[in-house]
Amino acid sequence: MNPFFAAIAPEFSGEDPAPFLAMAAARMDAAHFGALYPQAEAYLAAHLMALAHRSANSGGGGGVVGAVKSASTGGVSVSYGIDGSIGVGDSSLASTSYGLEYLAILKSIPLARLIRA
Repeated sequence: MNPFFAAIAPEFSGEDPAPFLAMAAARMDAAHFGALYPQAEAYLAAHLMALAHRSANSGGGGGVVGAVKSASTGGVSVSYGIDGSIGVGDSSLASTSYGLEYLAILKSIPLARLIRA
């Protein structure tokens, strides 16, 4: 079990994060993250878990991507969008606070560690 997951995502305390931690681990290379690997893994797993919940709560089909940009009541209208400073490949990560934290960790890693020899 990841030592940071419960602290990072307490709202998932009643659920088993193991499948999401395994999915996160499969997408990451521990050597690239170094000492930040456990934190990055926890944030990515929480992001994937939040997306799964969002998808389940929206009736499936992948759910909504992006932060709420506008909302209204009465006629019920919600608009989602991605911050223009976020790259297209990062747009899914930008849709949750966990994904944004994962991106921050990823961007803090020196480029030399990310390039494979």
